[in-house]
Formats: sequence, structure tokens, C-alpha cells
Amino acid sequence: MNDKRIEGKSVFVVDDDPAVLNLIQIILGRPGLKTKQFLNGKDMLDMARHHLPNLILLDIDMPSGLDGFETCRQLKKDNLLKDIPVIFLSGSSDVANKVKGFEAGAKDYIQKPVQSRELVARVKTHLINSQLEKELKASEAKYRLMMESMVDPVYINSSDGIVEYMNPAMICRIGENAVGKICYSVLYGFDKPCEWCVLDKIQDGQAVENQFISPRDNRRFQVTNIPIHHE
Repeated sequence: MNDKRIEGKSVFVVDDDPAVLNLIQIILGRPGLKTKQFLNGKDMLDMARHHLPNLILLDIDMPSGLDGFETCRQLKKDNLLKDIPVIFLSGSSDVANKVKGFEAGAKDYIQKPVQSRELVARVKTHLINSQLEKELKASEAKYRLMMESMVDPVYINSSDGIVEYMNPAMICRIGENAVGKICYSVLYGFDKPCEWCVLDKIQDGQAVENQFISPRDNRRFQVTNIPIHHE
């Protein structure tokens, strides 16, 4: 049974051996993936710029033209192509080649001759992860836009009180972007946590409303403190 999460996804396969290309096409066709075959990296790069694949399987050793490492480097330099996951294929088990592949930007490394179940499992994993990453980026962009459109000052602290984000209203409020600095020092010029600090309660998962008068300008603030659970 085909997995609906990957069915119809596009996989570009680059290998200078037509037999390998045909085998991979058969293996990946079973779960409903669409493959396109290339004998060299240059042709694949040219096609990818016009028809973005969801994943690329890339042979390392290609005698003519670009080898796999250089092909991958060019992919990662291209803003249009850099987020496409790359899995290297190689008949070598040399650790140095694996390291070089990851340094070039690959997500994974499969040794040839390919095993059908392993190939499908790895391709499936990276296709799903790539989709989740895209969805996460889209979600983060949406909420960042919302935060930056707010007229109320908003900032996010780490669990140890380091400022991780400030929206424009907060930056305007204190006169600088204080990301990376300790909150009580940059916000109020204190050398120890504020008397009204509720960080311990936030770390326990509580949402807390509190009021205080800012020592910066004696303005009274009603503050909402909310825990954010994120890796």
C-alpha cells in the first residue's frame, strides 16, 4: 500500500550507470514516487532549476563532468535548490567519503548495491522530514509576522533569562535589540533578577498576569507571561 505522505513526490536520480538508474526507478515506483533519471550532475542541475524535485539521489563517482560532491555543493549554493534534501549513493564504504558528503550538504549516505527496503525507508524519512521542515518554517514566518505587527511590546526569554527575541515595539521601548543579553540588565539596568520576576512559575508551565511600575520611566505595566514549549 502506498504511503499518501510521499505518493507522487518527485525524486531526481543521478548515476552514470543506466542499470542502477533503472533499478532505482523500479524500487521507488512501488511506493508511488515519481523519478527522473540523469547520467550526470550538470543535466540534473539544469532540470532542477525549472522543475524542483522533492529529493535528489546522487552518485558520488561520475567520471564525466561534475562528481557528486561538486554537484551537491552547487545545489547548496543555489537559493532555489539549497533546501532540497540530497542522499549520496556510493559503492565505497570509506568513512572519509561519508564525511566529505555530509560536509558538502547531504542529508544521508547509502552504500551500493542498494537494498530496496533500506532505500525506500531512507527516502521516505527524508521526504517526510523535509515536508515537516517546510511546514514549520511557514508556521514560524506567519507567527513572526503577527508578532512584528503588534503594537504591544513583546519579548521571549530563554529559561535562564537570556533575551531570544524582541518585536519592533519592544525594541522601540528600550532603544535597542537586546537579543543575547540578560533580561533584567538590559531592560532595567539591574544586576540581579527583578523583584516581580515570575520566571520560575513560567518554567513550571504556568501563565501569569502581573503588574509593576517600570524603573525606567515610572510607567505602570500589565504584563502577560506565557510559557512556550519548543525545542
